Amino acid sequence: MFKYSTTIKYLFTIPTTNNYIMSSSAKIITRQRSTSTPTTTTTITNSPIVKKTKSTSTKTKTIKKNNKNKENEENEENEENEESDNDKKLKNKDLKKKKKKDDKNNDLLLKAPVEKKGFKPLDDKKRCFWISLTKDEEYIHYHDNEWGKENRDSQRLFEKICLEAQQAGLSWITVLKKRQTYRNCFYNFDPKLIVDNITPDVIDNQLMKNTGLIRNRLKLQAIVDNAKAYLKMRDQEGIEFSNFIWSFVNNKSSIGKRITGDTSVQGSRPLTRNDVSDAMSAALKKKGFKFIGTTTLYAFMQSVGIINDHCKDCEFNPINQKK
Repeated sequence: MFKYSTTIKYLFTIPTTNNYIMSSSAKIITRQRSTSTPTTTTTITNSPIVKKTKSTSTKTKTIKKNNKNKENEENEENEENEESDNDKKLKNKDLKKKKKKDDKNNDLLLKAPVEKKGFKPLDDKKRCFWISLTKDEEYIHYHDNEWGKENRDSQRLFEKICLEAQQAGLSWITVLKKRQTYRNCFYNFDPKLIVDNITPDVIDNQLMKNTGLIRNRLKLQAIVDNAKAYLKMRDQEGIEFSNFIWSFVNNKSSIGKRITGDTSVQGSRPLTRNDVSDAMSAALKKKGFKFIGTTTLYAFMQSVGIINDHCKDCEFNPINQKK
């Protein structure tokens, strides 16, 4: 009844392969197993999709890099801030230590010696606290009989201003111990004899070798320079040295002011300069004097009684001695 053609026979024959193949004649797909190696997919680089992906990847990398740089900068800034904070902490710590040390020194300075354990005063007389801290008889004698007493002798004032200049950077007791040697070497501070006899050779070959002097050439030469300035004022300008010095305070002494506390033994410290010492220093420099800064001249004014800086309960305070 039916006639089977060769084509239909082949079409309905079940193949032994697993891959599907379309027959050109009947358009039927058959399955056949492939033994060939799978082919790899080739990316088309010119594709706009690939370009977009590549651009996005580059942007992502750039963002990551910027974020990393920003993070590094923030880390560096944080480290710098930490270092800065550490420096501030160390600085504050050092300042606190220094303040504590200064306060301790000030407390020792202002504390009356009788309260210091084991200290025994030379006698039972009340003196300024700074001299009560020593038992040196020469120093105590200077306080009791010279310091703060009014002095209006021109040559003695000249001596004192020269010796105060020698003290610069040192303690007064150092100069006091050498005062007699200075008087011997500088002709008892006679300005005329100093100018006539103290030459640069004398300073270099004699005075600089004398252990009884403070062997600072500039300071020694300053005494000669001051003697010349003194003679010029007296002989050429007709100015008496004592009148010149006392003119800065209208020829009257005054009671010194204090940095802290009152003028009692407890809790008082005198000034180290004032407007008068500033003015006197400037005027003497114009006259040719050397080593006469404002601090030096304030100490000079204290010592010659222009300023009375004795403690108020000191027995040798000129005010107490008048009572």
